[in-house]
Amino acid sequence: MGDSSDYILVAMPGAADGWRNLEKAVGPATGLADLFHFDVPTLRVGTLEKLMAAGDALAKADMGVESIIRKIERAYCEVQESNEPLTVEGEPLVQYLQTFRWNAAKLQITRPIDELIKLLTQSGQKIEDELKEATAVYQEAKQLFNIVSRKRGGNLMSTSNLLEFMPGVDPIRFQESEFLCTMFIVLSRSSEEAFLDVYESLAADAVGYGPADDRMSILGSPVVPRSANLLAEDKDNYLLYSVTILKQYRDVFAHAAQQVCFVGVAVVVVGVAFGIF
Repeated sequence: MGDSSDYILVAMPGAADGWRNLEKAVGPATGLADLFHFDVPTLRVGTLEKLMAAGDALAKADMGVESIIRKIERAYCEVQESNEPLTVEGEPLVQYLQTFRWNAAKLQITRPIDELIKLLTQSGQKIEDELKEATAVYQEAKQLFNIVSRKRGGNLMSTSNLLEFMPGVDPIRFQESEFLCTMFIVLSRSSEEAFLDVYESLAADAVGYGPADDRMSILGSPVVPRSANLLAEDKDNYLLYSVTILKQYRDVFAHAAQQVCFVGVAVVVVGVAFGIF
């Protein structure tokens, strides 16, 4: 019998005679079924009323336990990669069913049936709580793994740590002075030529370079001429440039850079030096 076989649980009086009669009727000799002894000891039944109440309670417990098992199955299928089947106490499901033995240490047969059902329900609830906790830990670890994977496999457009793409660049060269700061711009390789042609004129009307009595009579860009410096290139042909500008105009420059579009790709300002390094 394989994993896809159906199992029918049969209870009968007179264990020895009943088993022989069952073997004759449907046993291996007939080719109808394989028979396995499902080892359940004699339990304390009590009165008929208690037995009927226990039957109702057991039906509810059975539904609850099945629900928990389904949750375990779904969780297992989500995390396992080897397609190995679930096991019960280290045994394949079919083998566990065919060689089932009552666990007298956990479920003492001297206890009434209603107490045993209560123990089964509590055990199932404990397993469900442990499953929730393990699932939460797994999800947290999975999210962390995805973040690390994205960082390792990402590009300049998606990273939050530019140093990953500049192993040979000393961050100290981007430290700010009293009047200057460094800005970082990511653009595509196809946009490089257009960027180099216009970056010195970005925010061209932001800074007043006129005489002391009329600064705004002569307007210009906060960009330091010829300060563009290529720092890195990633696998997706994105480039990282640094540009030096007048410190107090960094927001104006960032806005101007974000408005510029080269060959359909917008220039993205990643951040100022002290905000990244």
